[in-house]
Amino acid sequence: MNKSLIFEILEKIFKSWWTVVAGVTIGVAAATVALQYLPKTYEAGTTVLVIPPQIPETLMQSTVTDDMSMRLRALREAVVGRKYMEQLVEEIYGVDLSDEEMDGLIRSISGRMVVSLLRIDQRQGGGVFQLSFRDEDRNRAASVVNRLTRLYIDQNIRFRTGQAEGTEETFRKLKDEVEVDMRILEVEIADYREKHLFETQEHYNANLQLLNSRQSDLDSNQGRQAQVEDDLEFLRTQKDQADWTASNSPGSDPAMDTRTVQLRRLQDELKNLKAKYSVNHPDVIKKTEELAAFLNSASSTGATGEDGEPPSAAVSPALLAQIDALEKELVRMEEEERRIRNDIATYTRRIENTPRVAQKLDGLDQRYEVVRGQYIDYRDKLENARAAKEIEENQQGERFEIIQEASPPFKPISPIPAMVYGVAVAAGLFLFISPLLIRVFLSPLVYSESSLKEKTDTPVLISIPRIRTPEYDHEGRRLLIRNLAWSFMSILVGAAVVVAVL
Repeated sequence: MNKSLIFEILEKIFKSWWTVVAGVTIGVAAATVALQYLPKTYEAGTTVLVIPPQIPETLMQSTVTDDMSMRLRALREAVVGRKYMEQLVEEIYGVDLSDEEMDGLIRSISGRMVVSLLRIDQRQGGGVFQLSFRDEDRNRAASVVNRLTRLYIDQNIRFRTGQAEGTEETFRKLKDEVEVDMRILEVEIADYREKHLFETQEHYNANLQLLNSRQSDLDSNQGRQAQVEDDLEFLRTQKDQADWTASNSPGSDPAMDTRTVQLRRLQDELKNLKAKYSVNHPDVIKKTEELAAFLNSASSTGATGEDGEPPSAAVSPALLAQIDALEKELVRMEEEERRIRNDIATYTRRIENTPRVAQKLDGLDQRYEVVRGQYIDYRDKLENARAAKEIEENQQGERFEIIQEASPPFKPISPIPAMVYGVAVAAGLFLFISPLLIRVFLSPLVYSESSLKEKTDTPVLISIPRIRTPEYDHEGRRLLIRNLAWSFMSILVGAAVVVAVL
């Protein structure tokens, strides 16, 4: 758009300035009428204070530790549920609606409800949030938002109590499950200890002492057995000598005297070997067997004592009694040796099994301590959850409190008067000025030399300045009167409209 056209438009508007007055006047009147008849939307709001728990967390840890903004969203979903919304519609709107109409109204209420978190204290808890609702009826807007606020408060109590109960139930199940595992481990450990009663690390020193003691008993028993065997061998030798003496009395076979000498020689050699070596020495054993073979061969010759009695008949009864007592003592000591060896084998087996049993018990004890630690942890948390639930049930925890209830608002939030007046005035100006603009574009006039040069290629040879004549002045007065008349008339029309509407 060139400058000449702009100047031409301004010239037209300047000459018909009543169009501006009329556009503004009619726009204001139209805006006033529109504000009276356009549907209005009112917004009512309540301010809710989030009071932190009255019991410090140093004394009692709350089990409800969610984020405030997340909880407000969860509460919103619960509040706008059909159960509560049907009660609210029945209480506030008082109309009987079909299911489809009820669903639509619920969605409308949910869309017009706004929850704003104004302030939150992260360290000490608590904060402030605002609940607002928009409606065409200002009284209903206040009633609905107050009802929604009460629902928020009630639902928050149910939410926190339910979360505390859920936490308690969770820890109860965990505690019971861990307790069952702990009892099973206790029975397993007890059974294993009973099965390996004397093979544990606690009995290791006692088993070792008993093993050493029974080993000493075995050594002592073997020493006594050796002594008894020596005494018994000595008595048996005396008995054999007595038998030979009786069988080789005067008048007997001379060969018997040779055998007596040989017997005494063998006995002396055995005695000398026993003095040098133990009874288990090969030479001692060999000589003992040689002496026994000689005695058996002598017995087979049929030698007898006097008057046809066996040789042993000449042996002293006391000597026979001593031999019999020592033989019985030797049997008893052999039986005792077997018992001692059995005890030694038992204690040895216990000592050898102690590391394996101790390792097994250590593994069981470690598992038990882990499970027992979990049990104690869950038990303590369960007690804390129970106390937290009681706090929530008694409303001693975090709670909502209304700072200011909603009252019916005086001014609507829509339509916005300034915007309506602006749009109406702009429309009025366009309505009255647009004909002038159309005339400018359809019937352009030449008002200056420069505009003529823009509209034609014909060279301008001369220009005549504007001369004021009586006709020119008369035309000016006529335009002024017209502008004043149309302006006054438009003001009267606008005022009449406004007065009629108001």
